[in-house]
Formats: sequence, C-alpha cells, structure tokens
Amino acid sequence: MNSTGFVSSFPSPVERRMLHRSKLAIPSRYAERLLKGEISNIAETAKRHMRLIVDSELNRFPSKMAELKQKTLEHVGSFSGDDIGNIYSALLAYQDLYGNNYLMNVACLGYKKLDDYLHDLDEKYKDPTKINAFLEIFNDKYNDTVIMDELGLKYSRERLENEIIGQAQILDHFLKTAPRLSGVSLLKGAGGLDEPLSTQVHGSLLAQSLLYGQGLRFNGFLSTTSSYEVADNFCFSEIGDPLYAIDLTNNSDESEVLRRDTLHALNDVDFETENILFSFNAHNVAGVSVKSIKNAAESEESANALDDEDEILLAPGHSFTPEKVVRMENGFIVIGTLTYEEG
Repeated sequence: MNSTGFVSSFPSPVERRMLHRSKLAIPSRYAERLLKGEISNIAETAKRHMRLIVDSELNRFPSKMAELKQKTLEHVGSFSGDDIGNIYSALLAYQDLYGNNYLMNVACLGYKKLDDYLHDLDEKYKDPTKINAFLEIFNDKYNDTVIMDELGLKYSRERLENEIIGQAQILDHFLKTAPRLSGVSLLKGAGGLDEPLSTQVHGSLLAQSLLYGQGLRFNGFLSTTSSYEVADNFCFSEIGDPLYAIDLTNNSDESEVLRRDTLHALNDVDFETENILFSFNAHNVAGVSVKSIKNAAESEESANALDDEDEILLAPGHSFTPEKVVRMENGFIVIGTLTYEEG
C-alpha cells in the first residue's frame, strides 16, 4: 500500500462479501436517484459517522485513558533499570530527526543492510552511485548535516546496521510484550500521496484495496493517537466534508451503489486521495502511551523530546479489517477493527 513496503494488504473475510455484492444487479435509475439525494440524504449519514468517530476518541473516556497509562507504567516497571534506559533511548531515537523513524521501520521488515533493502525496492540501486544519490537526498530531507564525503557516505550507508537495528529490536520487544488493549478507539492520520522517503500510503491503491474487502497489515511500528484533532493534523491537507459512507458489513443496495461509484471515481487521475484517516476499533492491540512514559522519564531531556504528540505507539505486525469507508472531499476515513496476534 506504499512504495516502502511498510503497509501491505492481505485477504480478509470481507472479500467474499464484496465479490458477492459486485454481482448484484442494481437498477441504474435507483443508483442515479441515490447519488442525486432523491432517495436518502447520504451526506447526513456520513456526517453521523464522523460525529461518532469524534465522540469515540479515547480522550473522551478518562477512565480508559487512565487505565492505559497505568498499564504502560506497570509494563515499564517490569524491566530493569538498564533496560528502562535503553527503552527510553529507543523511543527518543524513534521520534528524533535524521530519518530514524523510516530506518527503524526498514529494520522491522527484516533488513540488516540498507543496500539489501534498496536493491529489493528498485533494481536501479544495484548501481552504487544510485545508493549514494539516495543517501544525499535522504539526509537532506531529514536535516542530517553529515558531510557527504567518502566517510560521510559510509557512515550513512551503515547507520541501519550499526545503530538503528539494535534500537528497533529494543522497541519492538518492549511493545510486543506490552499489556493488550481492547474496546477503545485509536486514530491515525496519514498523507495519501505515497511520497518517497516517507511513511505515507498510496491513497488510491489503499482505498481500492479496502473497497474490495482486503485487510491491511502494518509491517512497521504503528503510531496512533487518542485525539481526533491530532490525527487530522497528520493528514497531508484539509480532508474536507464527508460525502457518503460505504458500509462493507452488509449487502444493501445503497452501500453497493456507493462502493461502485467510488471505485469508478478512483480511476480518475484527478480524484483526490491525498488524505487517509484511520479509525481503529482496538482488539487485543499491543502498545503503550508515550506521554505516560515521558511523564515518568527521569531526565528533563527525555520529557521534552517525547512531549510532541498524544501518541499510542503499537508494535509492528498489527492487522486491520475494514468495516466502513467514508468518502471525503479530499480523501477517505476508514473504519474497522485493529488486532494483534503476534508476540
């Protein structure tokens, strides 16, 4: 679902229902009347879904939020003093500059050398000069001031294996052994333009995949939030107003008309898919409240560095099963269940 491989699709039970729905014969006159608003107010239904998402944000449930923070602190406390220091350092690295987030997700894919990852990404990176060009663009994007001489290129090329892998393993172990969280809503905003050297998704491809009933697997660390406002801010631009909501959990003619209408629109190169906002119904997810760890950090440096987001950070390997897709003016809101079955 993005050029990095950080998000991928997989077959889900919803696919069979979508295949059945695609064969339904729906009168064209009904479809025309529905889309013109002559049968039902599809925009108002979508707005109700939006209000429910906002009203369900974790921040509106203090007792649930307090429970998550307490579980996070208990989990941190189960490690030794040295281990806690390493966990803080790994969290700081994940949220730091210099593209650490990107490289730590590369490590989650199982790569030990940046060259191997780039070779699999594109055949052109078998040319060493292309790898050097990648590193120069990468360091410029992430404000790394390393001088790109022979020594600087060597350092940048080997940073994944020499620095990042160890930090990613520490963070992965900490998160996958975290207490499980269920029955709450977590949110994530993302750009849908699939920009290189980022964790953005391919908005059009992702929407199409979900509308066909496929699930998503988050192969890297999954940053979510307890705040709708924060999630919205992480979208590429203003996501706009809701147009209509597509229910993937039933076989209604209305939802099928809207699903087909969106699939048709996705074939238009000018169709806006630059924003994706996820609303996750958490079921057995593995993650922690970063803010509560920040508050417990001993050093002022750690507290300041981890104070930027109201973040719930989840382990690599979470799976998402779609239930509803809300078409927005400039993208999509996708609603479904997030689960974790590893660890």
